[in-house]
Amino acid sequence: MVPSKVKMTRDPDGRFWYRHADIEDAMRPEDVIHVKGLCDDGLTGINLIDKARHSLGLGMAAEKYGAKFFSNNARPAVILQSDNKLSDKAVANLKTSWANQAQGLDNSHRTMVLEEGITAKILGISGREAQLIQTRQHEIIQTANWVGTPPHKLGATVTRSYASLEQEQKSYLDESLDGWLVAWEQELTDKLLTEAQNRGDTHFIEFNRNALVRADMTARFAGYASAIAARWMLKNEARAKENMNPIEGLDDEPDPVEPAPDDDEADEDLDDPADDDDKDEAAADLKADLRQTHLRMIVEVVQRMAKRVGVGAQSAAKASLKAGDTGDLFFEWLDGDGDRGLKTAGRVFADLLRDPVRAFALHDVTDAAAMLSRIVGGCVDEWRADFLAASDVKVEDFQLEVGRTALSIERDAAALAAALITGRNE
Repeated sequence: MVPSKVKMTRDPDGRFWYRHADIEDAMRPEDVIHVKGLCDDGLTGINLIDKARHSLGLGMAAEKYGAKFFSNNARPAVILQSDNKLSDKAVANLKTSWANQAQGLDNSHRTMVLEEGITAKILGISGREAQLIQTRQHEIIQTANWVGTPPHKLGATVTRSYASLEQEQKSYLDESLDGWLVAWEQELTDKLLTEAQNRGDTHFIEFNRNALVRADMTARFAGYASAIAARWMLKNEARAKENMNPIEGLDDEPDPVEPAPDDDEADEDLDDPADDDDKDEAAADLKADLRQTHLRMIVEVVQRMAKRVGVGAQSAAKASLKAGDTGDLFFEWLDGDGDRGLKTAGRVFADLLRDPVRAFALHDVTDAAAMLSRIVGGCVDEWRADFLAASDVKVEDFQLEVGRTALSIERDAAALAAALITGRNE
């Protein structure tokens, strides 16, 4: 639907409705997918074109001026002077004759002959006046700032300070795209999934961001090989990440086994202490890689859970706003025992995290149960405190502040997980 034709209204009972200029009946909020941009009332997004009209208008004016400048020079380049007084007809004929002989690229550098005491005075322009390219580049940067896009994506010649394309794309995802992707995920989850699917946590909607931050081929394949060797990724899963079809029976094949050495080679191996050192070093490297793998698994679970908690918080805030209450439904989600409340999310969180924590605890000979309790309890307590602080605002800012907090906890999830794993957050 065209946004300019749609308005949100509130009935006497506090419920919101969508009304379209070309549709007689009002539409319920649950029947409309509404992805809001920046807004000042939590309901209707701000018209970006209206807010940026001065910046965009300046860019359009600079473009038009540049076209006029280079077609007609935007000012007379030459003044024709005469000691005699010329009639209007003579002035018109002189202008026409000059234009026919001097204007345009085809007449460049042609020899001109002036009669009847007429002289030509050439007017110069400053270098700064001719630097329209700088003005155009500035307007590209201004436009990029309004839409939250890196200027070089719009063609601005600016210096980029990233060491690799992967880092540049990661910055683009984090700073420009992710806010919109999360908004779409939350809106689609709220409007398209059933209550049973949300309650059972059996379905979720998520954009695949991996394509934007893919490493180079060598790094990707090395990562797949390490994951398969550590037995936390299947070969067909690696093929799927490369958009390749699975091969039947590929994951059932045994890992290649090196042939056993003959007796002479075995004796040589026993007599060479350097081989033992190499084996010890390889075993230590493998153990370190496995530890990092299990650590990443814990962090990824925390990040995914932070996103789901954020979606739940925003759904509860939206439900409170629709119901016209003073946040009762939101506080019920925050402290109640409902199927979709924060406490239930904590129990699901613990189930998902149990196996990765057990695997990681083996490396540091740590009490897995204590670590699990510390991570889950610390995350839930931290998130509850953040959302409680977000609710202490004006009613019209309530939903917006909850949305900001949801983005914040997702962004800080990895750092929080690392602090809780090491115990630094206690």
